[in-house]
Amino acid sequence: MLKRINEKVKEHTGAPLWLLTVVRGLYQVVDWLFDNPLYVAAIVYFGPVKAFAVMTLASAALNSTYLLIHQKTGIDWLGISAIKTAALATEEHSIIDHFWGKRFRFPPLTWIYRVIVALPVAVAKIILWAINRGHGTAFVVLSIFQDSFVTTAYFRHGKTGPLDRSDWKIFLASLVISNIYWTVRWGVIVEIAIALWKRFGAPLAEAASSLFQYLAP
Repeated sequence: MLKRINEKVKEHTGAPLWLLTVVRGLYQVVDWLFDNPLYVAAIVYFGPVKAFAVMTLASAALNSTYLLIHQKTGIDWLGISAIKTAALATEEHSIIDHFWGKRFRFPPLTWIYRVIVALPVAVAKIILWAINRGHGTAFVVLSIFQDSFVTTAYFRHGKTGPLDRSDWKIFLASLVISNIYWTVRWGVIVEIAIALWKRFGAPLAEAASSLFQYLAP
């Protein structure tokens, strides 16, 4: 099955599976760092409103760079073209199910494996569901679960030349939606974390400090 997948990937992207896997892995690492620790740091340091502006500009620069590389090389590094039709999405769905259904002889390994792949599989299924629902749903879901680069590249349908006006509209709209989502998400989580710390963490820390001082010789 892996050979068939590799042939399909190379046919639709122009690059072998191993190279796309490496590039996709690096992209995912950068994407995770940007969307999580960096975004949290920005929310804490700047506050939600300023963080939204700062991170929107930062993501615009980052995703513009991705688009430039995509245009210059002409290679679909992230395999975006492989999900641009419902037929391919259905085929991709079977591949996702294949990875989810993998079992090991030692049952605990199967459980650990499924915990690790659960979130990526869930996100992939949501994206494929959105693609099959239509352009509007796909646009919103790709903007939230991916980024403005992936969203724009998807709606360009394989084009690698300069962006036209409609491409820029998609890019900017996706950029705003994506950063609104991450700002609201992390803004709420940070506020809840601060409130919980003030309510429970700080008193416990103060009590522990007093106890240590009391027990100290």
